[in-house]
Amino acid sequence: MTKTTLHRLGLLALPMLISASLNAATTTNPVGVEKVTLQPNQFNLLGVRLHGEVVLTGTFDASTGSSLTDTGASFSGLVATTEYIVELADGSNFNIVGSDASGDTITLPTVDPADEQAYKIRIANTLNSVLGNPTNLASSATGNPAGTDRVWIPNGTLFDQYYYVTLSGSEGWYKVGATSEGLKGDSVVINPGAAIYVETLGSTTGTTDIMISGTVKTVPTAYTISQEWNLLSGEYPAGQTLGNSGLSANIAGSADGNPAGADILWAPNGVLFDKYYYVTLSGSEGWYKVGATSEGLKGDTVLPSGVYLQDADASGGGVITPPTSYNNL
Repeated sequence: MTKTTLHRLGLLALPMLISASLNAATTTNPVGVEKVTLQPNQFNLLGVRLHGEVVLTGTFDASTGSSLTDTGASFSGLVATTEYIVELADGSNFNIVGSDASGDTITLPTVDPADEQAYKIRIANTLNSVLGNPTNLASSATGNPAGTDRVWIPNGTLFDQYYYVTLSGSEGWYKVGATSEGLKGDSVVINPGAAIYVETLGSTTGTTDIMISGTVKTVPTAYTISQEWNLLSGEYPAGQTLGNSGLSANIAGSADGNPAGADILWAPNGVLFDKYYYVTLSGSEGWYKVGATSEGLKGDTVLPSGVYLQDADASGGGVITPPTSYNNL
């Protein structure tokens, strides 16, 4: 079993005014810094819980096909080649680049949601924005990935792997086995609700600290299930528990208290994993630890940065909800 471990968050809840020369409302968001400690010579499960700044907010008035319109707004200030996240009030989020917007209309890559939804547009997290030039990770001075630390990002089926090159004139993030595709640091997006692995192949002794900074999401986050094993972010960096996560609403629970057939949440415990499942049996509703039901309800268990959701149906999805304390942020 792969070992994973992360340090808890040191969140600095500070207000930050985002300014932008765009004809739509901007917003104030809490910002923070998370210190993550990677263990050597292993896979480290990491949910990126701090995000890019919000540059626009508003409400979509209408939709046509895969396009959404906010009458009176102007999206002309979005940079054509920059990656953004369109974040909707129902938790849905969509990847776009600035060139997908024109005038008061944005074209989404998938079928659009309902009309008249409040939205935020934020700069997307990418390899560069999250990890940058990772001087404390093992990089490649020659361009060869052998012996480097690697970032594993889910691709809907398995994973794509990335490593950092320090060779003069070629500095940046590359995809393992596909260096001919060029630099990937600005184009590889780490979506809200997703988790990644940092494999410390080259860092074989001692722990490695990385610092992740950004804004805190205060609205629900949708996730999609595409396979039996799914990496999810704990998403909300302070106060997030099994009980207030909203995960129980969209997973297969146990009607008799037995975990067999239920979806299982695997949470890193610093050595291996603790496993949890949800019971729907009347009078016993709630989260329990697999193999330790005698310990009682576990809804107050703090969600780590990243978790595995083992979904027997390998399909569907749901919404992770923030703690109620986020309503005032």
